Order: sequence, then structure tokens, then C-alpha cells
Amino acid sequence: MIEEFKDIEGYDGIYQVGNLGNVKSLKCGKERLLKPWSSGVYLTVGLSKNGKIKRRKIHKLVAIAFLGHIPNGYKSVVNHKDNNPLNNKLDNLELTTNRVNCSVHKTDVGICWYKNNNKWLVRIWINNRAIHLGYFIDKQKALDKYQKALENIENYNGNNNEFRNILTL
Repeated sequence: MIEEFKDIEGYDGIYQVGNLGNVKSLKCGKERLLKPWSSGVYLTVGLSKNGKIKRRKIHKLVAIAFLGHIPNGYKSVVNHKDNNPLNNKLDNLELTTNRVNCSVHKTDVGICWYKNNNKWLVRIWINNRAIHLGYFIDKQKALDKYQKALENIENYNGNNNEFRNILTL
């Protein structure tokens, strides 16, 4: 397969990203592939312009160029379909919500261990607001509470207490 390259937004004519996950420099009239490095789990490259270097994650560059991704916090995120963060090929990437992305890659969505009181903390995010659903000693009960909140999310009217009451019925 021949790799298709597109200019990187803000770096037109300087850098391009390809649909197979490569990034190349066009500086000094020479094309050369950049060598990525791992920043945590994701492959990253450094792009320089006007003497300033900015680090960019390759999967986001591919999604912006080929999927029309507009980074906007956690409303729209880039998911690696095969769960391999090193595979930045276009056919392995998709745009999704943060909630869906987390639920695909994590079995304990909505809960976390709160070491201050040795209990499971349960909360759900709705309209950029965290709604505390309680603390639980039993992990399964914590997961069940989060699942019940998900199933009743359409009943949320902005009042956290009313929403919590719905979940106890």
C-alpha cells in the first residue's frame, strides 16, 4: 500500500502525516521520515517552527488530517481499534466519546479505589459535571451502582440529589 501524506495543520509545507502513521519533514527541500519516540504509551514526534518545538502524538495527527478530528477535550477522542497505541494506521483509528473509549479499554469504568477510606469511589460524568454516587466496600456493588446510573442517565435533570434518589428506588 502506498502511503498518502497530508500537511499537518499549522505546519503546511513543513511537515506531513501519512495514513500509515508516519510523519515526514519537508525542511530544506528534503523529505525525511521523523523518528518517533514513546511518551508514556503513545508515539510522539517533535515539530519545530519559528525556533519552537512542540510535541505531537501521532495518532492525533493522523485523525486530524484524515478523519477531520477537532481536538476538544474529552468530547471527541481518538480510539485505537486494536488496543495497540503503537499502531497509528488510519484504518486502526476511529473517533469516539471518552466514555465509550474508556469502557472499551477498561473493565472498571466509573469506579476507582479511594485509598483515604479504603473504599471504591463511584461517580459518573454528565454534561461535564461529576456526580458522586457513593463509596462501596464491595467492588461489584460499586460497578452495579455505576451501571444503574448509566441506565438512568436520561432521567438526569441537573439536580444531583434527585438523580441519586432515582438510583435508590
